[in-house]
Amino acid sequence: MSIIIQSNFTVGEIDPKLYARYDLEIVKKGLKYARNVVVLPQGGVTRRFGLNYIDAATIASAATGIRIMVFEFMDETKYLLLFENLSLKIYLYSTNTLVATVASPYTAAQLPYIRFSQSQNGFFTTHPSVAPYVLQRVSAHASWTYGAIAFTYYPTADFDQNYDAATFTPSATTGTVTVTCSAASIVKSSHVNGIFSGNEGVLRITSVNVGANTITGFTISDFKNTSAISGKLCILTEPAWSASYGYPKAVTFFQGRIAYGGSPKLPHAAWLSTTNDFIDFDDSEVLATSSIGVYINTSTSNIVEHLLAEKSFLVFTSTGLVSTQMPEDAPLTPTNASFNLQNADGIGTVPPVIFDNKIVYLDRGGKILWGVDYDVQRGGHVSHNISILSQHLLNLPVDMAAYRNSSTDQGNFLFIINTDGTLVILQAIDEQNVAGWTLSSTDGYFRHIASSEDIVYFIVERTINSVTKFYIEQLDFDTLLDCQIVKSAASSKTITGLSALEGKTVKIIGDDKLQTDKTVASGSITIDSLATVVEIGLNFTPRVVPLIPPILESGSDLYLSKHISTLWLNIYQSIAVYVDDELLPFLQMDVDVFDTALTPKTGIAMFTPSHGWDDIQSLEITQIEPYPFTLLGVGMKIEVPK
Repeated sequence: MSIIIQSNFTVGEIDPKLYARYDLEIVKKGLKYARNVVVLPQGGVTRRFGLNYIDAATIASAATGIRIMVFEFMDETKYLLLFENLSLKIYLYSTNTLVATVASPYTAAQLPYIRFSQSQNGFFTTHPSVAPYVLQRVSAHASWTYGAIAFTYYPTADFDQNYDAATFTPSATTGTVTVTCSAASIVKSSHVNGIFSGNEGVLRITSVNVGANTITGFTISDFKNTSAISGKLCILTEPAWSASYGYPKAVTFFQGRIAYGGSPKLPHAAWLSTTNDFIDFDDSEVLATSSIGVYINTSTSNIVEHLLAEKSFLVFTSTGLVSTQMPEDAPLTPTNASFNLQNADGIGTVPPVIFDNKIVYLDRGGKILWGVDYDVQRGGHVSHNISILSQHLLNLPVDMAAYRNSSTDQGNFLFIINTDGTLVILQAIDEQNVAGWTLSSTDGYFRHIASSEDIVYFIVERTINSVTKFYIEQLDFDTLLDCQIVKSAASSKTITGLSALEGKTVKIIGDDKLQTDKTVASGSITIDSLATVVEIGLNFTPRVVPLIPPILESGSDLYLSKHISTLWLNIYQSIAVYVDDELLPFLQMDVDVFDTALTPKTGIAMFTPSHGWDDIQSLEITQIEPYPFTLLGVGMKIEVPK
């Protein structure tokens, strides 16, 4: 006989492939299952947050035809952006009300692939088939513009390089100059706003005459003379982005420049604007403030997927991460811009985020979450597999966001949405060795997520009255239900306005008292008792299953039959907790649980399991009704055969 104490769950749910690894100290801090709970930074687990219903999205059937994002305006006003087919709805965060709807260039099929970034007063979006767009608030919550950016100049590129055998003759050395090409089929209409250079001259092209094989423009640098110039000594470029060549897929900001990357024609390229001018990519001169264009060249194919600005400028590609050198208060310029491969771990379609003071991103296979730190001694970024202990929870993720809030004791979380609609939650505090993984589900499917510091919104797919619906719902740690709608029933027991829950059997909490379940019909229910504040929503079940460790340090009794004769649960501020479907006596209520204000209890609950001898024994700790629940630790008296 031995007594085993587990005083924290800071690893959360561990991968089943680790069940035998009791030689690892970290496994002793894990759980077999941690569902619909979150790990607290102090080490316990608690019932996860609930979700408040905000609005229904307009979408026919596919969750991929919708996106949400959060825009924090420069006056700290925050907005939720809901992208639907060719439409953008704007909600004011403080009231969660729809304040504006504007036209969007993105179809439902394009929405999964748009990227975004923001400055203080502009929200910038990209898609490889659409010119870059910017959303700006004009004067009030309801006044917005959303349109293609009017760039002064696009970056340029030489796509053809087919003029080595030709010559180019300028009509003058300075001012407005016409350059005649000796060969046909070289000058194209797409060269307008491109650049011609040779014989010390640089010409910005303003017009072309394809039939006459001429280009005309103004000089940025004068030509040395008007002699014919060999094509081998020339450069003839055209705008790098167009309807024919496509547009960049990624966007971010770095050192006073906007940066774009990864167009269909130039998938390995990245461009940064001129300094402090987000609409100018003039690359006709090589000045410290000029636009910067780079091509990511390593030993593997590097298709740019995402851009991120941290201490350095990072480019996430299909085959690895590349970055500029870590600057020492030195700005990036056209002459010092160089990129070095940091790792060979390619990224998927989900954008990277900054979480727990590091960059985190999902690999292309959707099974590994990488954490990236800058290592001063190595002089570069170093990546670590931070999901290895709970890798089974990742199932082809489709979205990811971070929650940061120092005003509560819940800590900081990373949320990852899987293809199957489950929600992976990571609580991480690196300096305290906390990295606790859990998995959550709802009556439906999590589909998309958006966040800004302590604001988190989800798109949740639910079946309502046999119809598929997509709801905007907001994370709320003070809420015990999902898809919750709050009403008042101070003068009537009939509550209306519940069409979002039509046909659902809902939980009802009136003035902190649980009432009996009701089924919503014709958008209404009749509750048991009057209440000033009535919370109505869908329940979810927390599920915690501890690992049963070996008694001997060597683990030699891991596979022997065991009997748990006594279980102790260290409970904090909890109500109605069950072990294997039996209510803990410590929390037994002497009165009907319904329509009664119950007081959460804290203390040690002792329980005698009804299990017999079992080779791999487990005990399931659950909570059937929507009440507070926090588990700080467990103790077990375990017996093995003599």
